[in-house]
Amino acid sequence: MDRVGDLAEKRTLFVRESDLVGTSFRRGRNLRIMSGVMAEDQRMRRVRPYYWGAIYISDADCDTGFDIDFHNGEGPVLATATNVAVLVLHAGTVDEGAADVTLEVRVTSQRVDGFPYEVAFEVPSGRLYIGDADDSDEVALRAGRWLLQFKVDDAVEAQHVDLVISPI
Repeated sequence: MDRVGDLAEKRTLFVRESDLVGTSFRRGRNLRIMSGVMAEDQRMRRVRPYYWGAIYISDADCDTGFDIDFHNGEGPVLATATNVAVLVLHAGTVDEGAADVTLEVRVTSQRVDGFPYEVAFEVPSGRLYIGDADDSDEVALRAGRWLLQFKVDDAVEAQHVDLVISPI
């Protein structure tokens, strides 16, 4: 019996905005769960521990090693030309059951107000990985430049991260 096939679940959403054509979420690289085509203001929500203390974002075809310096004292959003990281609660520093971090991702047709951290990010493959070494989601977008906007509940050890993705 194929466990991956048993876990697969498909939901199709409808696209109304031309900038968002081809946008979709895929749950986990190995699970290949497609959630259909993202319509404007559709959302993805993940609640889980991050044992690496950060949520990592990169283009799916990025062949550059992870090049973020976590010791530069800045945060909670760190970025280079090829990678973005958001510092979150490190699951190894708290009791089991208290380590969950909520990540909410939304794709919109334009930037939103009220998000204090922004990164202009190139997505040449049209696929953005969001997660860590343990698990990730793939967001399929139009290839090109995107604005990643972040809001966190704690600048040092966030337990709630909001990410809005919009075309530039």
